Amino acid sequence: MVMSHSVEQALLRDKKVAIIGVGALGSVTAQHLVRLGVGKLRLIDRDIVEMSNLGRQVLFTEDDALNQLPKAVAAKSRLQAINSSVDITAYVEDANPHTIEMLVQDCDLIIDGTDNLRTRFLINDVSVKFNIPWIYGGAIASRGVVGCFIPSRTPCLRCLFHEPDELHGQTCDTIGVLGPLVHVVGSCQALIAYQLLTGHIEACQPVLKHIDLWHHDVDELPRVFNPQCPCCQNKEYHFLEQVAKEPVIAQLCGRNSIQVTPQQPVHVPFETWINRWKQLGEVKQTPFYVQLYYHGYRIVIFKDGRLLLEGLSDPEQAKQLYTKLIGT
Repeated sequence: MVMSHSVEQALLRDKKVAIIGVGALGSVTAQHLVRLGVGKLRLIDRDIVEMSNLGRQVLFTEDDALNQLPKAVAAKSRLQAINSSVDITAYVEDANPHTIEMLVQDCDLIIDGTDNLRTRFLINDVSVKFNIPWIYGGAIASRGVVGCFIPSRTPCLRCLFHEPDELHGQTCDTIGVLGPLVHVVGSCQALIAYQLLTGHIEACQPVLKHIDLWHHDVDELPRVFNPQCPCCQNKEYHFLEQVAKEPVIAQLCGRNSIQVTPQQPVHVPFETWINRWKQLGEVKQTPFYVQLYYHGYRIVIFKDGRLLLEGLSDPEQAKQLYTKLIGT
């Protein structure tokens, strides 16, 4: 049965959607959802706009990069100008075991705009735990993957893959991504979101679509429930319940940068870091972070204690700098 347009618009206005990662895929999907008229949108991203993003992250401009705006903040501004009736909240946050439950609470749908499998396994855990559907999306080189996971109705991500396997080291940093592919995968995510949010669940096939845009090829990977799945069958949320024993170090895709996340969120007033760092180099404060130029590196600390080290690719060196500037 096909619903009237007015009925579907009313359904959309009543929905809350969280997009985790507002880079390439997240930009495309968010723009579609805002134009469709979704009621509430949560934009979650840990990063800052860079000039290198502009080739494939369609919500951002050169001014955003020059002003070093957080992606979630810049995206909110652009999206609000498209449709001011949508209630948009920007979270300059890292989606991790400490934060993700707060970030997606009460949402009707989670959309994956991330660039790493470990975060996707975390999304899968919180999806099953709180019965929130989520839409997977990935793009690398000319190849894309898209599919939806609906708790109790479809197999979950861990039915397919027991542990994260980061494609044998391939990332958009090492082999790049074709710009038009981002629009194809992001648009597929937006279509699935529309189907789920307006009640057309039967249209959402329980498959993962593999797209090779360069060769104009689309394949489908069937999915079946794993009766031994630790997540959707045994309700074990290994990724959600992980407790870091030391700061977590992650290399950011597409950039010569490393993020260091403390074991627990650290909420220290920015004035503290300004007073500590002003003897070390040039310090700048924004409403979202404090930055320091130190020995050729740009070092940014966010409100939750995360440290972004730009111009650095050595994890061990990053750990040493974190200990020196922040402590253990």
